[in-house]
Amino acid sequence: MSGAVTGAVSGAQLGAVTRRRLIGLAAGAAPLAALGVSLAPAARAAPLLVHDASLPAGRRFAAHAGGLGMTCLPLQGDRVRLIRRLLADGPAAVFGVTRHADHLLFAEIAREAGYRDRALLQHRRERSHMVRAQVAVANLAEAAGPCWPEAFAELALGTSAQVPAAGSRPRLDAAFSWIFERGG
Repeated sequence: MSGAVTGAVSGAQLGAVTRRRLIGLAAGAAPLAALGVSLAPAARAAPLLVHDASLPAGRRFAAHAGGLGMTCLPLQGDRVRLIRRLLADGPAAVFGVTRHADHLLFAEIAREAGYRDRALLQHRRERSHMVRAQVAVANLAEAAGPCWPEAFAELALGTSAQVPAAGSRPRLDAAFSWIFERGG
């Protein structure tokens, strides 16, 4: 999995990468190996992916996951009942792109169901901000920049993140992305 970050920078993209960003990509390569180990239970069983369909970042996360063959469920209706029903199936991990309020609600119910909060990142139009996350997740978010919803879907599914060239990058949308893991 360490090739996810280092392989994401092609020769054509290198000109758009600053020295600081290149150092960040290199620094993120080593911890990604550890990320694979720490999220190993999620890698064995399909994770649950959820999103807020009213957020552009949530729609991009869901669309990319769908393109990779995974369903990303929208959080809609009575969220308490929906979250309890989703967690009753006992997914190994839950990845979400939502508003902060939905994260807080999900966190409370997830803790009751035996899940622990593994990562929380706040995304603003300028950049992502790590609230609580492993260094590897924070480094991947920094390297992905505005392509974070797509990279996050690939992280959830255990595939290699491909960061697009700087000219084709979308704008970073405001949202929160988070991960819950079963066990405690």
